[in-house]
Amino acid sequence: MAIINPVKAILSVGQAFQTFDSEDGGKISTFLPKVVYILLQCVALGMSMVKLYFMGLLPNESDWAHTTPLHPTEFVVPLNN
Repeated sequence: MAIINPVKAILSVGQAFQTFDSEDGGKISTFLPKVVYILLQCVALGMSMVKLYFMGLLPNESDWAHTTPLHPTEFVVPLNN
């Protein structure tokens, strides 16, 4: 929900401000409030991503360690002379 709700809000920004656009007959610009609304929704989305990262639910570089090629020195077998 923390990820879906900000995305839904960003996609329906026109519907959220529809009442303000129709009340004044288009005399007052709602462009700046819409931009602020979108930015705040992006902040909420970012906060949810950080929360998921700290919970360990987002993959990080250690999750992909098994796909990285091994360094050639890791294959060296010591010689017993």
